[in-house]
Amino acid sequence: MGRPDIASRFRGKVVQLETVEGTTLYVHADILDSGRGICPDVPWDSFKTSTVERFLEYCYQGDYSFPKPVKVPLATPTSSIDDYDEYADSVCHPRPDYLRGCRCVNYRVTPRDYSDLSDSTTKDDDTEDAVSEYESGRDDDGIEYDEVTDTEDDDQDDSGLSGHPNGLDYGAVFLAHAELYILSQNQGRSSLTLLCLNRLRKALDQAAKAPVRPRFANNLSDLLLYTYEHANLSLADDQKADDLQNMVSSFAAIHIKEMKEEFGSLMRCGGKMAEDLMKEVVDRVISLEGVSKERTKSRQFTRGDLGGVNIPVI
Repeated sequence: MGRPDIASRFRGKVVQLETVEGTTLYVHADILDSGRGICPDVPWDSFKTSTVERFLEYCYQGDYSFPKPVKVPLATPTSSIDDYDEYADSVCHPRPDYLRGCRCVNYRVTPRDYSDLSDSTTKDDDTEDAVSEYESGRDDDGIEYDEVTDTEDDDQDDSGLSGHPNGLDYGAVFLAHAELYILSQNQGRSSLTLLCLNRLRKALDQAAKAPVRPRFANNLSDLLLYTYEHANLSLADDQKADDLQNMVSSFAAIHIKEMKEEFGSLMRCGGKMAEDLMKEVVDRVISLEGVSKERTKSRQFTRGDLGGVNIPVI
């Protein structure tokens, strides 16, 4: 992707951003100004260092790196309903100190920590979907961007049996896009918000197409818990949070058979997540029943129209 023209913004002051791990990052103040002025009470310390770094990378370069899926080692057990019940209960029924706030990592409920799964990152080429959000070649922060070009092939699907016979773990990939989606929405970067959503959708599709996917149900369950239960969701606009939640819950409903162990635990969490999951499952059942009825009518019409001759309908 073309890099933004940011040279003029190097002349301003440098500010410090402290992340949830206590790491201090330094950035030019003008880079953070999205046209609405710098918000002094931005909760940077509610986000992981890697997420803030991806946000700054986008501000400086017009794109961001993200983890690659990692190989699943031999003899990795699939999801256990007993283990997952315990994990989901800890999310649905957090400790009392969680209720006092979300300014410290100990006060929040978070999905499994995937931060150490992979140190390799990549940049995708699906930014064409976000280019439509630019106005006259400019992002929502007023920085001018060059035309998007295809320069990378890291997004090619290499999850086949020959490349990764034990499958891939997409947990870090899913959560990287989801958390950056929340941060970018909080910062008013609509083009980055759209880019994160598109990349998350693409990662979900790639994970679902893999012939071997022992961690898929767990990864998707963790993503659901993040998009509905994480304290950072309160920082996002309700409509934008709904966009993320609707996409993830709809995807989970499509793969309900693979998530049969985790689904019960997720439903016991109650709230909006349980409501959305149930709605998506019911809608999918109704849709499939409609398709089945149409096929039945088509077969009956074909046989009757041809004098009872049984012609298979493909």
